[in-house]
Amino acid sequence: MANIAFDVDGVMTNLAKFQLDTGRKYFGEDSVKDPTKYDVKDIFDVSKEEREKYWLKYIWPYCITEEMRKNLSELSKKLKEDGHKIYIITGRVHTTEDGIRGKLFRKMLLSWLKKNGFEYDEIIYVNENNSAEEKLNACKENNIDLMIEDKKENIEVIKDVSSVICVNAEYNENADFGDIVRIDNFDNGYEVINSVLEKDNKSFKLLSNEEMDELSQDELKKYYEKMREYYKNKPLDPNLKKQEKTYRVTSKVGIPLFKLVFKPHMFGKENIPKEKTSNIYVSNHLGSLDQFPIISMLGPDSPMHFLAASTLLGLKRALLYTKTGAIFVDRNDSQSRKESKEKMMQILLNGGNVFLFPEGTRKGLEKNGKAQNGVAYMAIRTGVPVIPVGIQGEMKPFRKVKLNIGEPLDFSQYKSNKPEKEILDKVSKEIMDNIIMLTNENI
Repeated sequence: MANIAFDVDGVMTNLAKFQLDTGRKYFGEDSVKDPTKYDVKDIFDVSKEEREKYWLKYIWPYCITEEMRKNLSELSKKLKEDGHKIYIITGRVHTTEDGIRGKLFRKMLLSWLKKNGFEYDEIIYVNENNSAEEKLNACKENNIDLMIEDKKENIEVIKDVSSVICVNAEYNENADFGDIVRIDNFDNGYEVINSVLEKDNKSFKLLSNEEMDELSQDELKKYYEKMREYYKNKPLDPNLKKQEKTYRVTSKVGIPLFKLVFKPHMFGKENIPKEKTSNIYVSNHLGSLDQFPIISMLGPDSPMHFLAASTLLGLKRALLYTKTGAIFVDRNDSQSRKESKEKMMQILLNGGNVFLFPEGTRKGLEKNGKAQNGVAYMAIRTGVPVIPVGIQGEMKPFRKVKLNIGEPLDFSQYKSNKPEKEILDKVSKEIMDNIIMLTNENI
């Protein structure tokens, strides 16, 4: 899946046409001096004062009633259905300001987007006076695969970090962007976007089990090879890198406290790989505080991304989880499950570690000895070893907790197979049997 970003003015709207049409009414029918310029001031060769008067008259109708380009709403829905994440990155005037004016302009834009039915995941406001640099940083920070832009100054810097589609306008028609794709409208926007993503190897569709069932063994093998290549080559989300740094710092500070509170004892430390490699750690789930004794025993040098239920976001310590790289999932939401799966895939194939509780909930081994197949799926698809951990004791402050670490489990022999339920169940059972053994082992 790709992160796709849209500019607003000039992309979602036909800014050039609006300025020329309204400018002729305001400054005179024959007042156009240079239609290849971006700013009204330069198009009509007027003073800054005249420019301000013009926009004082036309800013409100532009922001409130100007039409969105045809087919954009339908395009956003299709892209979302395909699993892409949609961003809006805009340098619209006043939207970065504090106070009433800034709030008003942001609210108008949000209202306009809603009225026109454009679906998106996140909107990022950048300063109009430094839009090129700030849009560049926004693309980097949010790992944008494709930016749809119109302003040539922005395109010239963004094209070095993201794929770009240029929406044609008078003010960019003479710009030479090399092989960047240009479009006049969004009549075939869906096809163009997919073509650019495929060409730049930025698009990868994670297939469902049903879709994979339709592939031959050779097709499936190629699919998995492409999947692993895609996630290996795709740079890690910069936010994840920041979170891992925060994990190291907070762990160093917190570990003495965790050891004092939980009194953890670790057995099987020799089973933790000494070299820095990706691993999937799994254990039984005693309580919502499990991660603290785990962190205290594994140390700060290998940041751990815990898979956590989205319900934990309601807790006071949720910010700590978020800042240190926890991956939240709503198990009742298919899109949330897909996004968490992709994030774990990317982390594991880029040298990171994840920690999962294969039971899924805190029901306890004696009540629920069956693992969810998500862990097996992740292990098989990535080829990353699974390290089982058995937690013994009570997950309560000042009660002794034991962590029994088992030998790594290798399931890479299945990584080119279809995700048949029989194989997933077999791997899940082996993982769970190891956790149960480690949990019950007399240590």
